Amino acid sequence: MRTLMLLAWSALAIRACSVGSPGEAAASTAATYFEGARLKELVRAGVDGLAHMVRDVEVDDEFVQLAKKRNLFICAALSAHVKPIDAWVDDPAFAEASPPRVRERLRAGQTGLPAIPASMQAAVLLPSVHNSMRKLKAAGVRFVLGGDTGIPGRFHGFNEHLELEAMVDAGLTPLEAIAAGTSVPAQILGLTDRGTLSVGQSADFIVLEANPVEDITNTKRIAQVYRQGRAVDWTSLRSAWQQ
Repeated sequence: MRTLMLLAWSALAIRACSVGSPGEAAASTAATYFEGARLKELVRAGVDGLAHMVRDVEVDDEFVQLAKKRNLFICAALSAHVKPIDAWVDDPAFAEASPPRVRERLRAGQTGLPAIPASMQAAVLLPSVHNSMRKLKAAGVRFVLGGDTGIPGRFHGFNEHLELEAMVDAGLTPLEAIAAGTSVPAQILGLTDRGTLSVGQSADFIVLEANPVEDITNTKRIAQVYRQGRAVDWTSLRSAWQQ
């Protein structure tokens, strides 16, 4: 499968990009933010997924039905807005996975990020975003885990935990949020050997100290990591991250 990320688009461009080579499947994803007025155009043109939950408007019933008909998938990507750095920089799970100098720079405000404009503040965005997610969830539209990891201040491995929390805060159950990072994306990508813990699947999983279905923040309480059935040297990894 080819996966295409469209940062600038038109209906014609999406139709063209969504056509794969003979015998090859293609998926196109639109990285929307404040494009509510164009959502329906994008979906009708054939886009397969949205890389961000639209912020500027609450989706209406017509869009919900279009999304359902197209079997759209959506990355909410909420954590960058609703999980500010000062709320988690001293989290023990982040502390064990990052060197002290990184945390010191973050506490000092050296994030590499510009100031968030008023129109993108959580207090402004969240009511419509949460209402949109509840509508889409009720219609059975698929959500997948994706939180803008890799941009300044959003760290690989830790930001995913913040995004899980943000998705639950927005109305998903903990189990639905976990599925958004495991079985749902595996299904979308056509990966038949992973995504669930079952016979014949690749044995890639983590062991937790507490149940994340009871509290989604328990995903950060990692006791052990397994990759293809073999335990990762978790102690050595933690030590290396402090360098």
